[in-house]
Amino acid sequence: MRHAFAIVLLGALAFGQRAPTRIDPAALSAQVADATAEERVVLEPAALESLLGQALALDDDAFAALGGRELDRAAQAGLVGTPAEHRGELFRLRGTLIEMQSLADSERRTSYTRGRLVLESGLDAYFVAAELPLGIAAGDTVRCDAFFLKLYSRALDDKWLDAPLFVARKLSRSTARIEPVRELPSDVLASERDDTLADGGRELASDGLWHLLSYAANADPAAIDWERAPQLDAAQLARWRDDAGAERGRPVRIDSALLVHCDPVDPGENPLRWSSLHAGWLAPWSADDGVSLVQFVKAPADDPRAQRTSVSARGFFLRNVAYERENGEVALAPLVVLQTLEPAVTVTTSSWTWVLAIASGLFAALVAAFVILRRDARSSSSLRAELEHRARAVEPAKAGRT
Repeated sequence: MRHAFAIVLLGALAFGQRAPTRIDPAALSAQVADATAEERVVLEPAALESLLGQALALDDDAFAALGGRELDRAAQAGLVGTPAEHRGELFRLRGTLIEMQSLADSERRTSYTRGRLVLESGLDAYFVAAELPLGIAAGDTVRCDAFFLKLYSRALDDKWLDAPLFVARKLSRSTARIEPVRELPSDVLASERDDTLADGGRELASDGLWHLLSYAANADPAAIDWERAPQLDAAQLARWRDDAGAERGRPVRIDSALLVHCDPVDPGENPLRWSSLHAGWLAPWSADDGVSLVQFVKAPADDPRAQRTSVSARGFFLRNVAYERENGEVALAPLVVLQTLEPAVTVTTSSWTWVLAIASGLFAALVAAFVILRRDARSSSSLRAELEHRARAVEPAKAGRT
C-alpha cells in the first residue's frame, strides 16, 4: 500500500537521498519506552516516522551492509531481554501474516499498515510497513527486512500479547519453508512436467526442484547404492527423453564429462532459505553424439568452476528443459540435481613421475634377474663340464686295475 509519506521519501531518494545508516540505539531509546505494560501499548509517532524514513531507503544490498541478521529464536530472546541495546538493529523476518490494519496520521499526512506475524520460529512479531503487495491476505507467507523499534503489546482474545515491533519498507511474498527432505519426494516429483520445444523454456524453479535439492543435500549417503546406479550414456539419455515420468528422482552416475559452465546464482526467495545455488552445464563424454548437454543445479560448495575441465558427478534426474542453442535453435536437455561434482581422476605430472619410477624399478629388477640367471647358467655349465672331465679321467684308471 502506497501513501503520501512514502511517495515523498521515495521521491527524495530518487534525487540522491543518502542511503540508510546504522542507527544509534541510545538516540532511538530516548524517543520510545517499553519498560512497563502501560508503555508497551504506545506507538510513539516521532520514533516511528524516523525509522520509516530509514526503512524506505532499504534494499537487498543495504541489508548486508548494515549487518542485517535473520530473526531466529536466540535473536528474538535478546530483543525481549534487553530491548534498549538492540533498537534500530536490522533483521529479516519470515512468517505467516495473521492480521493487518491500515492506519493514518492526518496531521503528518502519512499512512502505513500495522500487523502481526507468526514467525517460522513459532514466535509472534508485530510490524509496521509502508507498502504491501497487491492482493496480500491473512494466511500468506511473507518476508520483510525491518528495524527493531520496541516491545509492543495488544489485546488479543481477551489477553495481552507482548512481542517485538519492527518497522519495514514493505512486506514481500515468500514461500513456506521446507523442512530437510531425507526420503525421495516421489509425490512431489509426480507433479513435474517436462518442457517441449514449443515452450521455449520455462523457469527452473518448482516444488520438485526445491524438494530434490533438499533430498540431495540431506539424504543418508548409505541409502543410495551409487555402484548400482546407471552410468549416463546415450541409452540413458534416450530413457530420459522417452519416459521422463518413470525416471524422475532416480540416481545417475556421470563418470566423465566436460564442465562447460558452472557459476553461483541467486535463487531468490525460496523455501530452502538458501542464499546461493550453483548451476551450469555438462557435456558427458559417454553421450557418443558429441552434442548432448546436461543442465545441472546443486547446493553451493567448493565445486570445480574452471570451464573446460573434466569432472565426475552424481545426481538425480528431474525433468527435460528447453534451451536455446547458439545458432538460435530450441533444443531439450535433461535437468539433473547433483549431489556431488568433483574433478575427474587424472594422471598429473607428479603421478607420471611415480609411474615412471616404478616402471624403471621393475625394469631394473628384470635386468638384474636376467643377469643372475645368465650367471647361474654359466656356472652350471662350467660345473657340468668339470664333472664330465673328471669322469673321463677316472675311466682309464679303472681300466688299468682291471
